[in-house]
Amino acid sequence: MNSGLKTILVSIIILFTACENIFQSQQHFGDVSFQIEVTEPDLYTSDLSITNTDLFAIRIENVVDRSEVITFSHLHDIPSTLKLKQGQYDVFAYSSPSEESDELIFKGKKRLTVIEGNATLLNIQCIQGIDQE
Repeated sequence: MNSGLKTILVSIIILFTACENIFQSQQHFGDVSFQIEVTEPDLYTSDLSITNTDLFAIRIENVVDRSEVITFSHLHDIPSTLKLKQGQYDVFAYSSPSEESDELIFKGKKRLTVIEGNATLLNIQCIQGIDQE
């Protein structure tokens, strides 16, 4: 009888510990997709890489502590849908010129609120040489 009681008590303790770990480790995620536009009406250039938004970099920062969540060197490196924890983020998009050229720099910034279970399409408009940081 004593051995059976110990087995039951140990089983209950393991069950409670497992349930507590499940509830503590549960994360609340939302899905985000990104779209970047260059909004320079008077831009005339033969170098299409300047305005090719697939080559723009993306940096995502947590609004609360300004920590960097993730950075992608090119928009085309981001999966079609990115999962982020529920919360607020600042998303920065910018052209990344090569070192040997005098390319124009385009920047944009947008605040993003991720809500658990929701899907968001974030459209960031970039213009030449703005300082939004």
